[in-house]
Amino acid sequence: MLLEVQTARTYALPLQKTGQEILFSMRTRRGLDKRLPSTAGKCQAGRGHQHPDLCLKYTPRPHLNVHIRHLRYAALLDTVSQISFINEHTAAQLRREGYNVAQHEGQVQLANGSTADIPVRLPVRIQHRTYHHDFTVLPALESPVLIGTDLWARTGITIRPPRRHPTIRTAPTCGTAGELAPCTRQEQERLQEFLTAELEKFTAVQGPTTTTSHRIRLREPTPIKQRYRPRNPAMQAIIDREVEEMEAAGVIESSHSAWSLPVVIVKKKDGKHRFCIDFRRVNDVTEKDAYPLPQVTATLDKLRGERYLTTLDLKNGYWQVPLDAESRPITAFTIPGRGLFQFTVMPFGLHSAPATFQRLLDTTLGPALKPHVFVYLDDIIILSRTFDEHLELLAEVFRRLRDARLRLNPEKCRFCVGQLKYLGHVIDRDGIRTDPEKVSAVANWPEPTTIKQVRQFLKMASWYRRFITNFSSIAAPLTQLTRKDAC
Repeated sequence: MLLEVQTARTYALPLQKTGQEILFSMRTRRGLDKRLPSTAGKCQAGRGHQHPDLCLKYTPRPHLNVHIRHLRYAALLDTVSQISFINEHTAAQLRREGYNVAQHEGQVQLANGSTADIPVRLPVRIQHRTYHHDFTVLPALESPVLIGTDLWARTGITIRPPRRHPTIRTAPTCGTAGELAPCTRQEQERLQEFLTAELEKFTAVQGPTTTTSHRIRLREPTPIKQRYRPRNPAMQAIIDREVEEMEAAGVIESSHSAWSLPVVIVKKKDGKHRFCIDFRRVNDVTEKDAYPLPQVTATLDKLRGERYLTTLDLKNGYWQVPLDAESRPITAFTIPGRGLFQFTVMPFGLHSAPATFQRLLDTTLGPALKPHVFVYLDDIIILSRTFDEHLELLAEVFRRLRDARLRLNPEKCRFCVGQLKYLGHVIDRDGIRTDPEKVSAVANWPEPTTIKQVRQFLKMASWYRRFITNFSSIAAPLTQLTRKDAC
């Protein structure tokens, strides 16, 4: 199986089983404007190349040189915007040149819900022809001029496609995140002073929380005993060290349980190891908690239009939740030469643990802080449009976390950032797009040989389905393979 990601935003997946090729078209939600000629963006055979005076450049989006009177600008060609814009700097230049800015009535609704006004009629020269066209002043626009479909349709110009760079993988964007940007120097100084005072208060917080506890509800009470899995000396040394640290921190305790489950060591991104237990057999005989987790797409959509954004991370989040006394023996595990241990706090791997943790954070922060505070498990997002409001929200969130005896991990917290990686997405002032690291995982996914592996691939690919037009139709051949009558 081959999965290719190109700057043209496509995934190509030839399947040897079916002989069919699935093309994952990576585009934004809105397609090419119907008013544009069908040749827009293409270099047509038999009609020559683009005009030699067009001076088109990709950085990486297409820009072409235009003239407004004697001033030359690099104008962004945008197939999504229905109108054309200039930024405030361009408007100021034209005023200094003595150009009479004629104002018209009306406002423009932007993608983030805000409005822009003050349309300006300008004489724009493209190639050798001048167009008198209405532009709207958009202060947040990075490009000096943006040519929307209204002007592009009038010109009828065609452009060549960008050169292919196989080694460069550009993730697709979706929507806009407004004016998300880092703090100014003065704001940064105020922020550091605020954090120095607030984070110091967390040193006095002693967990675990007293707000809730986790209980394992068994459908079948018969104890499960699994043999210990032998480890090589290097891995056994890591396990022994983890056990010593957890016992010293009160995370585990000695046990006389009839249960015994195997140990699993998972390597984290930072190179450290996470001590886990294989709870699959326990999960098979326990009731699931139906408390819902937030929808990722809904959370991402709420990030639009905000300027200040902070993410908070809880230190060993699950271990800050106590485990019910009757449930502790169910988590027992064996360490050769040391005996039997059991957890005193909620361990990783229990299928109802995410629901317990989400309920805890929802109760702690509450609906009163929405729409400025969102929680997805141990990730807390705080966003606002003004810096003062942001500090007030941070202070309130910090207070509520301390009251619940929940501790932060300052190393993983990011305050007032200009770019953020969140749940497999990259968020910055240019919009919301896929995380190149996650796309790389899709690109390197091995060819599935079983129905289970096909399901796994479909589940992983559907994480980015909001970037893929008609995902369900495109993935239909793969979905067919997961049915019982596929063979």
